[in-house]
Amino acid sequence: MAANLNKPADFLATPKVSRDVVLIPPSEFEKPKIFQVKELEKVKQQIEDLRQENERLRSVQSQSQSQIQVPSFSLPHNEYADELIKRQGGEIAELKSELIKCRQAYKQEVGEWNRKVEFMEEEHRHELKRLEKEWERKEDEFEQRYARISSELQRTLEDTETETSVLNDKLEKTRTALSNRVKELEDTLNVVQRESERTLNQQDVELRNKSKIIEDQAHQISKLKTYIGEAEQTHKPAHVWRVEKETVENKLKIARAENEKLQSELELMDVRFKALSNILAVQEAELSKPNTEGLGLSKNLLITRWREKVFSLLVQQKSSEIVHKNDVNNLNQKIRGLTDKLAASDANVEVFKLSLVDKSAQLQMERNSKERLQQELDHLNKVAICLDDQSRDSLDSVKGLTEFIERIYQKNEVQMKVMEEKSNVLKVMCQRVSFAASRMDLLKAQIIRKSAIDFSYDKSSSASILHCKEKVESK
Repeated sequence: MAANLNKPADFLATPKVSRDVVLIPPSEFEKPKIFQVKELEKVKQQIEDLRQENERLRSVQSQSQSQIQVPSFSLPHNEYADELIKRQGGEIAELKSELIKCRQAYKQEVGEWNRKVEFMEEEHRHELKRLEKEWERKEDEFEQRYARISSELQRTLEDTETETSVLNDKLEKTRTALSNRVKELEDTLNVVQRESERTLNQQDVELRNKSKIIEDQAHQISKLKTYIGEAEQTHKPAHVWRVEKETVENKLKIARAENEKLQSELELMDVRFKALSNILAVQEAELSKPNTEGLGLSKNLLITRWREKVFSLLVQQKSSEIVHKNDVNNLNQKIRGLTDKLAASDANVEVFKLSLVDKSAQLQMERNSKERLQQELDHLNKVAICLDDQSRDSLDSVKGLTEFIERIYQKNEVQMKVMEEKSNVLKVMCQRVSFAASRMDLLKAQIIRKSAIDFSYDKSSSASILHCKEKVESK
């Protein structure tokens, strides 16, 4: 700073050398407010109006003075000129008084506006100090908040990383467990499928064997039916067997009714035979009585022939009864045999039906177990898909969280850049203010030095003048 000081000879020189350094007033570092600028513009406009009014009054005064200085000798009437001069003098005096009032009002307004400007500058300084304090407070708050957000961000990142690692471990464990479970279920399904196929094959073999047995029995039944003269078709369904059974039962009922009818006819024939026997006995008794009158040879021959005829008829009737009885017995035996065979075939059919129902139930159970296993497999696939979706959602949420953290970090970087720019601007302003303060101190020192030099110069000049006066007086 001593190198920038001026020499004493610079202050003794008459012409003032203009310096290139131009100081910037503190108001340049302040942000003028809108209402202050408007007030200043309004004051400037009023000052400009007052200046124009003063110029107008000065022009009017100069015109009136020129009119007063130039006498009108050409007018013939001096009284009119005097009256005009008096009136113009009064107007000039009024204008002067009005001008003085305007100047006073102008000075008052200028002083008032200067006071207002000083007050506004003082307010600006206070506002600047308040804003600087607010800026420092906000900067501290921002630093604290940035530190807190950074710590929270770090903690959140750590928690997220730990949670992500835990979720990844869980996901891997779940995937391995699901893969093992799926493999086990696939193996179980394959075993069940093989067992079901083997069971189905066995059931098919059994069904084929049963169908062969049924075919053999049906063939035997058809042979028996052929043997008894009934042409029946093989491989008849159950309702056909039921219809045939009903037909045979109806035939059996008809045969029993015919048997009863024949029994009644036999009883009637027996009654008739007894009656005829009685009649013959009576006739023989009558014929055996002695006939005194004498019978002829023709009558004896007639009785003999009649007896032979009756005997032959009785023999035929008896033989027919025996044949009919034998036929009835044979038919009853055949009916009983057919009924037994029909019952046996019905029993076999029922047994086959029950076995078929059992096999169908087993097949349905196998199908149900297969469907249940398929449903479990589908459920496990859905669970695996849901877990994959959850893992993808968790990964998406982690990605979103990382993107959010990156955005926050970028915003913080932008804010830090803005804060750095503001701090740089504030540093520049502080440097400029310190430079202006140093320049003010330098100017104050130079002014004090100049005033001291002027004071010493005045004292020396006054001393030399006194010395000269003393010399003159002594002479």
